[in-house]
Amino acid sequence: MKKELTLSILMLALVACGGGSDGGTDSGGNSNGSPSVPSTPKLKLSTITAAQQCGLEEARAGVTVIAHRNDGTILSQTTSDASGLVEIEWPTEAKHLTVGDISDYSDEMTLYTDMNLPAGDAGKYWFYESYMDDQCNCKTVYLDYAGIQQSYPAYDIYVNGFRVRSTSNVWNEQLCEGGRQTLRVTLAPQIAGNPAFALKKAFSELTDEQYIILEASSFSSADNQSELVTVTSNLTTPRHYGSALVDGTLRGQGYWAAPDAHFFPALFDRQQLTVSESELLEETAEASLYYGKGRRIAVSDFTSSLDVNVPHNQQLVLSEFYRMLEGMNNATSVNYDFSSFSEGKQAMNISLVEFLVVSWNVTGPLSGTLPDFKIPDAFQAKLDSLDKADLFFRLSGYEPDWTYADYTKAIVELQKAQTFPVNLDDYIYETITIRAK
Repeated sequence: MKKELTLSILMLALVACGGGSDGGTDSGGNSNGSPSVPSTPKLKLSTITAAQQCGLEEARAGVTVIAHRNDGTILSQTTSDASGLVEIEWPTEAKHLTVGDISDYSDEMTLYTDMNLPAGDAGKYWFYESYMDDQCNCKTVYLDYAGIQQSYPAYDIYVNGFRVRSTSNVWNEQLCEGGRQTLRVTLAPQIAGNPAFALKKAFSELTDEQYIILEASSFSSADNQSELVTVTSNLTTPRHYGSALVDGTLRGQGYWAAPDAHFFPALFDRQQLTVSESELLEETAEASLYYGKGRRIAVSDFTSSLDVNVPHNQQLVLSEFYRMLEGMNNATSVNYDFSSFSEGKQAMNISLVEFLVVSWNVTGPLSGTLPDFKIPDAFQAKLDSLDKADLFFRLSGYEPDWTYADYTKAIVELQKAQTFPVNLDDYIYETITIRAK
């Protein structure tokens, strides 16, 4: 097998994830509104237009919902109505679900494909539109960090999880109610053994257009200084990412990276640690290939050392990944199997993304058959227009003894939860990323 990385690998992914169009459905569909047979199982879902900046949502009409047979052909096709609620028959022939739409505002196409779905609740499918952000209740604050840079020269500054790289000495941060509403500033040391510092301010404490000068006194309290926890792992050059679930949700999560693991028990109720490693494997004029791995755990005892075992199956993952891509190029469907070296994982995910053009996310079990999914002509035309698409591949999981069915059920329950479930704190993954140039 040819292992050099070329643009053709990206095209392999495109061919495989969107193998062909199918402009219509057969007589097995339920899109004409005819009464369903009572004994036939149903699958229900909701389609939602959402804001990126806050939790604002509204029902989305006109979203295409496709039931696929096991071979990827279209069994039935319908669209969501004004309520955004869809309920379709899910007979034994129905195996996979695709939910997709092309934005009337940005012309971006978003597709979700979930493989091997049972009847029942498939959950929510979000389509993000920038115009929804205009309806969020937001405040902008300006952080002057010139003084703190002088006081802490060997530190990186993180604001709500983003590393400050600006040379202007002032960072603009937008905080939105229902989204990233709490201001969090972390000073992460570049030198091992040094403490980290952090502060937080609630949305209600801030005013719009507020100018805040960060200085040493802003971090002078004992509560602002980190607890340093010793971490050992099986990685050669690990990165330690501390995080806090502010407001109990992933929307409020913020990261900071340092050589050591740092936590702030006086500031944050729920904290996590991610130990990870990423490696550039190949690079050409057309694309770059990366392999990554990591484990996230909850941390509540800040007095004990941590030993974190991160999955490391680079050659096995790459070999099966390449074999899968090769099969995609030579067949209408491809069998794959990552299960033998994926202890603790339950799901495989492939995402094909070209910014503001296409996002197609396919989720399936660790082993099975990836079919040649048939999609409507309009969707296929968008795929055919791709120029520089990135490919993201991920194997991941939560509870060690879970199945793929447990995984999909947990994701649906997560969508309904008010706070991030504790049983999802422990998370492992291995990734392959191909970035086009």
